[in-house]
Amino acid sequence: MRAALDDPDPWRGLRGTVLRFAEHQVRHRGLNEALLGSHPAGAAFAGQRRAQARGLEQLVERARSAGGVRPELSVEDVRIGLRAIASFRAGSPGSAAVAVRRLADLLVAGMSRPHP
Repeated sequence: MRAALDDPDPWRGLRGTVLRFAEHQVRHRGLNEALLGSHPAGAAFAGQRRAQARGLEQLVERARSAGGVRPELSVEDVRIGLRAIASFRAGSPGSAAVAVRRLADLLVAGMSRPHP
């Protein structure tokens, strides 16, 4: 999130965040369950999750203000997409990897500002 917020192009930062999140879901399945699921180990990361959530809010707002995303895009829209990506943790590793990458590409395409 720090790298995304430091990127001078907020759309590139947001797009990269979504794609990195998707890649992380594919590569670190067990860790994701501990951090994002109900596993007790995830409690230790609550503060970091809150900081990441605030960073995502800033990133979406910056991208919207710069005109890089659809004007109606909200942080909640992005969160819904990230939750959809995370839901593929339960699938088989091979099929989940393909589905996660496709879904991430669709999410990014849907967030971007349409070009005339």
